[in-house]
Amino acid sequence: MTDLNQEIESLRRELEEKKKEIRSLEKLVRGAIDRDFPLEVGEFSERELEDYFRDAVSPLKQVLDPRPGPKSVRSHRKIIGAPIVFLKRLFLRLSGFYTHLLLDEQVQFNRRSAELTEALVTRVRHYRDRLEQAEEKVAAFEESLVILKNKLEDLRSRLAAETGGRDNPSTR
Repeated sequence: MTDLNQEIESLRRELEEKKKEIRSLEKLVRGAIDRDFPLEVGEFSERELEDYFRDAVSPLKQVLDPRPGPKSVRSHRKIIGAPIVFLKRLFLRLSGFYTHLLLDEQVQFNRRSAELTEALVTRVRHYRDRLEQAEEKVAAFEESLVILKNKLEDLRSRLAAETGGRDNPSTR
């Protein structure tokens, strides 16, 4: 068997082992696994991180107002539900000014936090782009350096050949 065939066989065996593990997990939970298990953010690849940033920052941009309104109060109780709802709505209207005063600060904080998060994500993307550009420049400089070193060695060898080895420039 060639090395390629051996590698294919080992990958097949490994795949079968993984399938057995999944089947044993399904037996353990007594059914199919219907959701992905979340990874730690530190284990994400670059692409997964981009998706995570997009998915995490988008909801932050939505202004979710935590201040309760009278229409948000409801009850599922048939008999005493209406009086409870009436009392809760009355309390909300009476304490509404104070509640809105306190929660306005929270709304502003939430908005600023979302803006800051978006700015930080944008800055990280910008720095990542700059880093990639710098890496490309370094790679180009390294190539140029290798070429220049080769040219220098060629010039030294030609100079040594022309002078007949009388003055060895590499020992100067």
